[in-house]
Amino acid sequence: MSRDDATVLDMLRAVHLVTEFTQDKDFAALERDAQLQSAVPFQLLVLGEAVKRLSDSFRNRYSEIRGSGSRVWGIESSTGTMS
Repeated sequence: MSRDDATVLDMLRAVHLVTEFTQDKDFAALERDAQLQSAVPFQLLVLGEAVKRLSDSFRNRYSEIRGSGSRVWGIESSTGTMS
């Protein structure tokens, strides 16, 4: 498995966990739950750090992924841009 493949798996896992953690939760639930307040930003940090590990050739091939370091600038979806 290439480094980029492993990195994409890390990114998918982080997104999956955030989705799982926040399923059926609203903002009020987040405000009341210290564990959730810690877990969600941590996984977003994991996602941002993974973006930093992607090779330049991968980023050039998939230009819809933008970001650097622990800051993910946005991922363009087929229905629009999230940023």
